[in-house]
Amino acid sequence: IISVSNIKKNKEFYNMNMYQLLERTAQTYPDNLYLVREGVKYKDFVDLVKARAASLDKAGIKKGDVVGILSHNIPEFPILRILMFLNKCLK
Repeated sequence: IISVSNIKKNKEFYNMNMYQLLERTAQTYPDNLYLVREGVKYKDFVDLVKARAASLDKAGIKKGDVVGILSHNIPEFPILRILMFLNKCLK
C-alpha cells in the first residue's frame, strides 16, 4: 500500500516505527485486508494489537522486560511483533 517511491518522496515515514506506520495505513485504508487468509482488515488488526498490548500490560509486562515469542506462522505472531513498537504498552 505504501510504495518505496512514496517513502522516498515523503520523508516522514523514515521517522515512524512499525506500529505508527500500521496505524497510519489503517487510517488511510481501514477496509483493506491486512491478514488476507483470515480476512482481517487493517482497522481490525490495529484493534487486535491494542487488545494484546492491554493484556500484556495487565499481566505486568513493562518496558525493558524480556519477552520471548515462540510461534508458528499464525496471526498472533504479527500481532505480538508489531505491539513491540506500540508505546502504550511500554511503561
